[in-house]
Amino acid sequence: MEDNASRHSPSPLSMSLSTTRELSSIEAALNSFINQQMAFNKGQREISNRLNGSVDLQIKNQEEMKSELGEIKHPARTVAEHEIHIKDLEQQVVGLSNQINELRGVGGATSESISSDIIISAVPLQLSNDLHNVVSKVLTSLQLPHLLSDVLNIRQVTRKNDAQATSSTIQSKMLLIVPFKSYNIAQFPIEKKTRKGVLTIKKVFDIDLRGNIYVNEFLCQFTVYITKSKMLLQIVNGRLSINSAIVSTPSTNLSVAQFNANSSLDRNDYIGAFFITKRYHIISISETWLKSNIPDELVNIDATFYCAMIVICVWEEEWHNMIIAGDLNCDLLSDSFEATYLRDTALSLSLKLLGPEPTHHTVTSDTLVDELSKISDFRNQIRRLLLNMI
Repeated sequence: MEDNASRHSPSPLSMSLSTTRELSSIEAALNSFINQQMAFNKGQREISNRLNGSVDLQIKNQEEMKSELGEIKHPARTVAEHEIHIKDLEQQVVGLSNQINELRGVGGATSESISSDIIISAVPLQLSNDLHNVVSKVLTSLQLPHLLSDVLNIRQVTRKNDAQATSSTIQSKMLLIVPFKSYNIAQFPIEKKTRKGVLTIKKVFDIDLRGNIYVNEFLCQFTVYITKSKMLLQIVNGRLSINSAIVSTPSTNLSVAQFNANSSLDRNDYIGAFFITKRYHIISISETWLKSNIPDELVNIDATFYCAMIVICVWEEEWHNMIIAGDLNCDLLSDSFEATYLRDTALSLSLKLLGPEPTHHTVTSDTLVDELSKISDFRNQIRRLLLNMI
């Protein structure tokens, strides 16, 4: 019996091999589990990283959306503020308009009485039947023909001595007062374009205390008046200047005349006869000394060849060619300090002295100042100068 029992029981060696196989199987299973767990953890980390990246991207997008939304809201807020400001300004304008209307009602003013006027003086009586054409020519000369439609009416003012004058008296003249619609003058100021910028009418023409605009002279095509208003010195933009005439002429040659008015005041008829026979584009007059007690008729000159012109006063800051005419009160034939200084100054400015003779009574000259024949020589020299400048 003992032999049978020993024959059927496992040996220690077989038991050891079986245990080893089981342990190996368990170890393999554990390794597989560990590998699977590591792969799972790796997948979890990748998912977590993706989630974190998605969250960061979402946060960034939200911040960008907030910034864009703020930029959109800011203009909207600015527009709303501007609309409120515009409404306030409109209300203020309405209030001011009501106050203006109330003041007009209290004062009993009409659109004509508060308008701005252009006053045209020295208009010959022969043109009294064609006032509209006179105003049209003035506005056209000012390059403002479109304002003709804004004229309210044309008022004619005639002095007593002019009213009593006959139609054949060429010195008879009248004054025209041309009021414009006040809203047009207020909202669209009259301006005259120049080569540089804009020159307003108030800087060109005389202004009275009421703000009326004076066109100093309107000269018809068959008469020219040399009056005190043309000759008096004025201060323009802080500079001393003299009223000058712009003459429209088809001639290509420029002729300039210069004479001393006061020294020949008692020979006005002789001067008038001289200028009737001689034609000049520009007449320069110095030392007029014309006071208020000297009537305009005393210095009027009939010159049938002049074209229509308007007297203006303009300071041109830049120039290419320049002519200076006047009574310089200097004896250029002498070697005095004044004569030398004048000659040197002209030379430094590239100016040529066309008339080297004295312009007043000196030791070397006697009556040259009264010799109108100098004007003819001066005219010829001006023409030669212009030919050299072309």
